Amino acid sequence: MDRGDAVTSRDRNVSDEPYRFVLPQPRRISRTGMSVNRAQIDAAPAVDRDSSIPRGGYILRISPAGVAITVSDEAGARHANATLAQIRRLPGNEFPAAIIEDEPTLARRGVMLDVSRCRIPQMRESACMIETFASLKLDHLQCYTEHAFAYRDHPSVWEGTDPITPPEARSLDGLCRRHGIELAANQNCFGHLTRWLKQPEYARLAETHADWVFAGMPRSGPFSLCPTDARSLPFVESLLDELLPCFESNLVNIGCDETYDVGQGRSAGAVNALGKAEVYGKFVGAICRAVLDRRKTPMFWADIARAHPRAVGHIPAEAHALVWGYEPGHDFTAEGALHREQGRAWWVCPGTSSWRGFTGRTTERRANIREAAFAGVSGGAAGMLITDWGDLGHRQVWPIALLAITDGADAAWTGEARGTDFLQAASLQVFGDPSGNVAPWIEELGNADEPIRAIAGPPTADKTPSRLANASALFTELHPPPLRLGLPASTVPWRDCRDRLENLGTRVPTGGGPLIEAELRHALACSLWSCDVAIARRGGAIDAASLRTQREAITREHDRLWRLRSRPGGLDESLAYWNEIELGERS
Repeated sequence: MDRGDAVTSRDRNVSDEPYRFVLPQPRRISRTGMSVNRAQIDAAPAVDRDSSIPRGGYILRISPAGVAITVSDEAGARHANATLAQIRRLPGNEFPAAIIEDEPTLARRGVMLDVSRCRIPQMRESACMIETFASLKLDHLQCYTEHAFAYRDHPSVWEGTDPITPPEARSLDGLCRRHGIELAANQNCFGHLTRWLKQPEYARLAETHADWVFAGMPRSGPFSLCPTDARSLPFVESLLDELLPCFESNLVNIGCDETYDVGQGRSAGAVNALGKAEVYGKFVGAICRAVLDRRKTPMFWADIARAHPRAVGHIPAEAHALVWGYEPGHDFTAEGALHREQGRAWWVCPGTSSWRGFTGRTTERRANIREAAFAGVSGGAAGMLITDWGDLGHRQVWPIALLAITDGADAAWTGEARGTDFLQAASLQVFGDPSGNVAPWIEELGNADEPIRAIAGPPTADKTPSRLANASALFTELHPPPLRLGLPASTVPWRDCRDRLENLGTRVPTGGGPLIEAELRHALACSLWSCDVAIARRGGAIDAASLRTQREAITREHDRLWRLRSRPGGLDESLAYWNEIELGERS
């Protein structure tokens, strides 16, 4: 068969190629020179099998004779139909006849949603998310859980938070499977258990209730289980026994990240005698074996193993390492090699850069995701897991995170730099905006405070500025961590940022519908208010009464928008973060 002129995402003639608006971008498109009308595109396709096609791959033939799909497995059929559905959304009545050959670069492509920082999606919203993820050819989903599952035997921890119930988990599991997505169980089993350990019935399991240091920052109160307490593992097993039967997936994310308090409390003697790698590794290894005993495969966050490589020797080889890093320049390659050399499956885990912010961080997110994809492909990673967190009240609106997830899905599938029409394609295919304006606007919003971020990190040893990490400058101004930072003392950078935001306010896109427009306007209002707070604190002519009035309007809209997508259980906690912000000039 004559395949005509073959083009790829790197050399496609974008002036006459409508398929450039398909996401993720197909690996190869061959045009035949003929044209096809919409009726032929919309007709039901013929489906054939060919075992030589790679797993998850497909060939989609669009010709005057109709549409034909060739695949080797069900995943390929889903992916072909997802591409066809996107083609059907394209405008126009005639399309070039073409052969589209495509397959995933990374075998697994997933997303992790934080449901433990106040915001748990309503069931109908979860269903919409799952449908969107499937359209982007994602095949794995996790809901990050600390206390957000309704454990029958532990109601004091989740009461009042609208947790995911066992029947709801089973319903979501079935819905995911119908869309070709694996919903994996997720429960942090070591650190990030403050809500548990503050309860009287679990307080005895904590590493410490005193002061300690978290990555150089002072903390106080419980955080991690004490790994040397014989009661800690049975407690974890009790959670696994309730949680795991709700999921058909073989994979279980046990967390175990950021356990900085270990060795600063009750396990200090063991850590001093044996080393943190030994103490941490043995406990994580025991949790992994508990999962394996239940005929599941554990996944664990690999940050502590990065700092203490000897810990990995205590962790069963069957466990999957989740190598995470959320800033440009993170060395996924070296971390992945540590696990690959031990024969362990590993995943790259970049972030959406949406949390601790209202706008996202466009420059950092784009680099972080593409670097992770490159490292994953070159280093033989089993998959990519795009993480979306919700620190300090989960106040980013959904479209900000959704564009970043789309970026990650595209990178995980293609393993390449995204196509020149990515933003217009995302606008149409993800946000339903035929004008193509939503995604470019979000992308620009995410860099409104980038000049401040570039200099706002902790001063370096030679006192030169560094880039702010893990947060936008606008958000950090409102919620500064206990670190010395380089947020500018002059009002000038903040006024410049405000000017950029006001310019964006003159052209808020409407093509995604009323809810998306309202969410984008809310993100803009939060950002403008943050600029005003920063200016007032630096002696600018903005009084506290005006800031309070603006904050009241913001919190009312935060409340309204929250209820349209999310369960009300965490709303009061999220709103409380607004009221703790100090207004006016700082001394």
